[in-house]
Amino acid sequence: MNELELLKEAWAEQMFEARANGIETDSFEDWNHKRMARMEFFESFEAEREAAKKHAARMAWFNDWKNAESDPESIAEARVS
Repeated sequence: MNELELLKEAWAEQMFEARANGIETDSFEDWNHKRMARMEFFESFEAEREAAKKHAARMAWFNDWKNAESDPESIAEARVS
């Protein structure tokens, strides 16, 4: 089975259950459009989460660096180099 046939089978199963429960159904095209929109939303959502995690890690590193207390030996070494 190719991908389109698998999608149509998944659509048919969902619509059968919806009709059995008295819920309005969508055409395959509408259903597929909604499915693609959900996928795009969650992909962009995951990208946003990854960017936020990276930003938080950079901020944590910066705050650690900013708040670190240097010992006199390290300061002297840095001035000499």
